Amino acid sequence: MHLQFKILAGMAAAFLTLSGVRADSPSVDGLPPSAWPAGLTSEADVQSNSASIRGFYDQGVQGTLASWDGLTLHYVKFELPDERAAVVIVPGRGESKLKYAELSYNLVAEGYSVYVPDLRSQGQSSRITSDLHKVHVQRFQDYATDLQQFVSQVVRAVPHRRVYGLAHSMGGLVTFKAAVEGIHLFDALVLSSPFLDTVLEPSAFGVKVPLTHWDAYKVMSVLGRLYGWDAYAPTQKDPAPIDFTPGEDGFAQDKMTHSHIRYIAKLENYLDPENGVENGGSTLLWLWGALRASDDLPATLPHLSTRTLLMEAGQDVLAIPAAEDKACALLPHCQLVKFPSAYHELYQESDSVRVPVVLRTLAHFINPYQDDSAEGLTVDELNFQLEQLDWLLAHDNRVEATYAAERLNWLYAKFSSTVPGWNTPEMAAKVQAGLAKVAAATVELSAGESQLLDYFRAL
Repeated sequence: MHLQFKILAGMAAAFLTLSGVRADSPSVDGLPPSAWPAGLTSEADVQSNSASIRGFYDQGVQGTLASWDGLTLHYVKFELPDERAAVVIVPGRGESKLKYAELSYNLVAEGYSVYVPDLRSQGQSSRITSDLHKVHVQRFQDYATDLQQFVSQVVRAVPHRRVYGLAHSMGGLVTFKAAVEGIHLFDALVLSSPFLDTVLEPSAFGVKVPLTHWDAYKVMSVLGRLYGWDAYAPTQKDPAPIDFTPGEDGFAQDKMTHSHIRYIAKLENYLDPENGVENGGSTLLWLWGALRASDDLPATLPHLSTRTLLMEAGQDVLAIPAAEDKACALLPHCQLVKFPSAYHELYQESDSVRVPVVLRTLAHFINPYQDDSAEGLTVDELNFQLEQLDWLLAHDNRVEATYAAERLNWLYAKFSSTVPGWNTPEMAAKVQAGLAKVAAATVELSAGESQLLDYFRAL
């Protein structure tokens, strides 16, 4: 029986049957679809089984949270009684939780409980301007405060052995701001095309004029006094009408994904009541706050010890790769992975990009300790890694059990003499017993399992 059906039995009957659909998908980096994790969806699945993906999403528990200033913040959660850990997805600017239905499915199928909030002024959450399309906040700090409250009151209201963060675009900037303010927000972090700075090039008489942040603050001060701080920032506007006519659907101009299938799915989501009011552009005050948050990063990121995977899109027209490079260099523990041919929406990209992105994500959550530092390693972490081996074997995930065992073996060999409590006869025996249990259960991997294991090893 496939892993996801073991995990999700009893939640719903509307889950994907992948075997006959994605079989015709091309191999990715030499990895055929037959070797992909059972819950990893392809573009063919999105096109043929969109109703099933939505059926899965509808099984999530919808909830609301009252923010500190009285707004109603919506969220969806998929809580598994026998989870391996929890993942909080932090959406980007103007996005709703519905956009992450496919990714939520992928993660739940891997055994993760998943939580996705609608940020304020997005999705179904409360707006604070009369024009409901505008992305607007009084203070960028409000996003961070909301996220801290969501993790504290919703996510951690249920015991989890680990809570991981997965943030996209503006969600990356929000997560950075929330995570450096003195609370333990996430045990590991994955960032997808984090929006950490923007190119400011207004046009004057047809000529683009680059602006520094300081110049932009002065321009916005004038515009704010003239038109109000909730006015659209330059180039920002209400969303365009949705047109599904081939060639007229905006895909050629979008430059956010190379996948027309997932692009159309995004347009369909905009028309779904679950999406809430579709967002347009950002206001002057939003842009001011985003720039200020960006300016704070050099002082704050060196204090964020969370193990971070930062995935960068090489053809990004929204986030700035140079800012992502700089942020990763400032973080004490950051692994930077670049996808040169990708557009901004890494989790909405064509399979040739999205499959490696998801597999990178899974590998990081399995074991985020990739460098030569023992910071964060404790007896509790070692016990968690051993418990993860048991969980993976119990759920017949032999590939990830083997990969997790190999990473644990490396970790223990490297740090057992330096981490307090690791170098004891009792702990050494527990580690050896855990590794032996995995070795005995994975003697004969199938061809597909061996291919996937080799892929993980090469990451």
